[in-house]
Amino acid sequence: MISDNKIVAESSSKNCYNMEAIGEEIDEVNFDICDKVEKSMGEMLEKLPPLHKESSIYRVPKQQREMNPKVYLPQFISIGPYHYNTQNNLIANEQYKFRAFIKFLYRMINRDYEYSQESLKGILKAGTLKHIVKTSHCWTKQVWNSYASSINMKEEEFIIMMLVDACFIIDFLLDPSFYIGLIFDIYIDLIKLENQLPLFLLQRLAYLLPITPNPCFPGLVIARISGISDIYTFSSMHDPCDIEPKHFVDYLNFYFPQPLYDMTYNKQQEENCGKKKSHVSFIHPYFCDFWNKMIHCAKNEKKKKREKRQMPPSITELWEAGVTIKKAENPKSITSITFKSGVLEIPHLNIHDSFEILMRNLIAFEQFSDPSKKKTCVIEYILFLDHLISTEKDVRLLVKVGVINNSIGGSDKEVSDLFNDLCKYVTISKSSPYTEIINNLCEHCDEWWNRAMASLIHNYFNTPWAIISFFAGALLLILTLLQTIFSAISAFPT
Repeated sequence: MISDNKIVAESSSKNCYNMEAIGEEIDEVNFDICDKVEKSMGEMLEKLPPLHKESSIYRVPKQQREMNPKVYLPQFISIGPYHYNTQNNLIANEQYKFRAFIKFLYRMINRDYEYSQESLKGILKAGTLKHIVKTSHCWTKQVWNSYASSINMKEEEFIIMMLVDACFIIDFLLDPSFYIGLIFDIYIDLIKLENQLPLFLLQRLAYLLPITPNPCFPGLVIARISGISDIYTFSSMHDPCDIEPKHFVDYLNFYFPQPLYDMTYNKQQEENCGKKKSHVSFIHPYFCDFWNKMIHCAKNEKKKKREKRQMPPSITELWEAGVTIKKAENPKSITSITFKSGVLEIPHLNIHDSFEILMRNLIAFEQFSDPSKKKTCVIEYILFLDHLISTEKDVRLLVKVGVINNSIGGSDKEVSDLFNDLCKYVTISKSSPYTEIINNLCEHCDEWWNRAMASLIHNYFNTPWAIISFFAGALLLILTLLQTIFSAISAFPT
């Protein structure tokens, strides 16, 4: 055993050697330059905005934004500080927000909205505006810290923006009929990551209203979400008012359906393997050992193929390998993709104008979320579809079987390009909830028998007349063979 003194002596000698080596290098250092570098780096670090635990509203990276700026930037109404007074069309629509703020003041004193200068002066004299400003000022720091990027606004300006935007959203959710003709445009802007307000602000401001019971904003989002997308099936396991999402995008991410892969295919494989093993066990033990070694080598070969190939084949490749592609009937959610008995079932997907906006903003949010609570089900789902849909031919096949409904008015190539671009610049882990289904699809495609049968069907039996011709030819061959046999028998009678 080595003594502790020896270890200490060795470590101290190493440290002395290191210090001597550093000392030789220090003689060549220009201390003036070092002081300037230290000062410059100190100033840069001081300018760096602090990171807060409550930060949840992020800016989308430039390289992702440039792919399609409209899906990230507000087009009708700006919410929050990131796009405050940045576009002329947004500034022109500020009137809607200020009118909603006036309606909120009316609601605070339980009066019907009737805009006039005299009634407005009466509300201001009643101290309603003063009360809401003083109350909300206490929340300014918490709201400010919700934004991960720096904010170039004065505190007074920030409070005005915070109050007006929050009251507008509350009014819009409580009474969307006031915004007939604008509802879809407003909803689309409210699901953009850079266009968010923290939901706790809306809930606290709503407590100032004489409404019983107090509105539950996650519940209101559920009630209105049908206007945005048809991909959500809300689980009854979660009461909307029991969860505390940070903003609308966080809420939509929370309720995005988790992939539930049907393991029936794997169970069937295990049962088949068990049956094969029981049949072999009756044969000579030496042959059993040889057979087991062959199976083990085959499994290792398949395992190596899986490790090399972390993505599923495309829809066209699957079709050419004999996989039947169907629209799933009564799926639990859009992520309920199953593969068993050579049949790949994919839930119906409606590709409309808001699909790209919703997916891109959810993907951006998942990229920057807290790693300890990170949920990447949207990224995993889109990435899986991205691998299935490589070309317009894949889209054409999915449209033909009813899986995809192209509602964007573009070509099949535009849809395939959309899926191929959604996960660009996105980093993900190797593990995926779709790993099992990917492995099973790859195994099916690697079987030569499946590919041979599929080639036979697609190339030779692709029409009813081809099938009829085959059976007619087979029947003729059998009759000819029988005639030959009977002729031979008659030629050599017993």
